[in-house]
Amino acid sequence: SKNTVSAYYRIDYFENNSPQPQHLAYLDYSTSIDRTIFIVRCNYANRFDFYDLQPEIDVYHNLENGHYIYANYGIGLYDKLFAHNRFALEYFYPFGKGFEVSLGDIYLDYPKENVSVITGHLGKYVSNLWFAFRPYYTIQEGDNSWSYLFNMRAYGANQIAYYGLELSYGYTPNDKFAYAPVFLNAYKVRLEKNILLSHSNELKLGVGYSYEEVNKDIARNRLLFELLFKHRF
Repeated sequence: SKNTVSAYYRIDYFENNSPQPQHLAYLDYSTSIDRTIFIVRCNYANRFDFYDLQPEIDVYHNLENGHYIYANYGIGLYDKLFAHNRFALEYFYPFGKGFEVSLGDIYLDYPKENVSVITGHLGKYVSNLWFAFRPYYTIQEGDNSWSYLFNMRAYGANQIAYYGLELSYGYTPNDKFAYAPVFLNAYKVRLEKNILLSHSNELKLGVGYSYEEVNKDIARNRLLFELLFKHRF
């Protein structure tokens, strides 16, 4: 199918209900034209007694021999939670038997500072398993930092049905779901299951746990639950 519509919702609960539960949702539409996939999305966030909207567009352009380029632009409408401007560009290069590497940059324009996040990934397919490691190096005034993300998926009889595991350390302003500039360290584990409901519909369920420091002496626990529905036509 050339067209897909998606609806996503996530809620985060915190230890002692402090802060109040946080919400993230989006609606998007994707279509393909020749070698290029376009995804138009609108994100909604509600946390720390603020809400914000962020329209954005993703573009994936396929080159020769399996190479492709990813580009993104988004704009935060109220400058409360999302970056006022978000730019991203990443080049993906397959090699060997099932390997893929990439290198890119994410530029975030906040009202009071600009942040650059250098990233890339190394991915590998082994039979019906997929493994990927992605580091982030965040460059911001007086507070450069590293964070790391590891993913694994086990696919079933088709490419839609799979179980997933995500492990991460650190934080980055690129994380729309969890970012807060006061975190010192954060550890997260997330499990997901993607289900093929019918020829045209799929559903993803996710649950996760985070342990995050908010200053040198205080840490808190976070639980997250997420739901993603996709319809192809």
